[in-house]
Amino acid sequence: MNRKFWSLMFTGLLLAVFVPRAKADVGTREVKFSINEPVEMPGRVLNPGHYQIRLLKDGSSVAGIWNASGTRLYGFFQTDHVDRMQPANRAKVKLAEANSQSPERIASWFFPGDMQGNALLYPAPKPAVNSVCTYTPVK
Repeated sequence: MNRKFWSLMFTGLLLAVFVPRAKADVGTREVKFSINEPVEMPGRVLNPGHYQIRLLKDGSSVAGIWNASGTRLYGFFQTDHVDRMQPANRAKVKLAEANSQSPERIASWFFPGDMQGNALLYPAPKPAVNSVCTYTPVK
């Protein structure tokens, strides 16, 4: 009985160590893109160039924007899921106009073949501060 127990334990250990996992680890998903005009992202403006957007892990709501080679991080950002009607063969980065005085901003992106993508979440605009103060003297 003791010998049979240790045989089963040893076989289980070998299977756990040497058999590949059934579920593939997708790892980080990335979309590479190029821009020829300045583009806004939360907290900064990207100059024309080549970049990539990567999710921290598949299904994550946190993404990072990196230079094309992935060696320089420009920031991590919260995202939300967005849908499209039909999947495309290629990755797609959508830009949106923020206002007339700032450059277009990265709105969302989709991975090839996916109908659900990610949208960058931007902070709400701060309300304008009223510069008029009223003063009432206390008697």
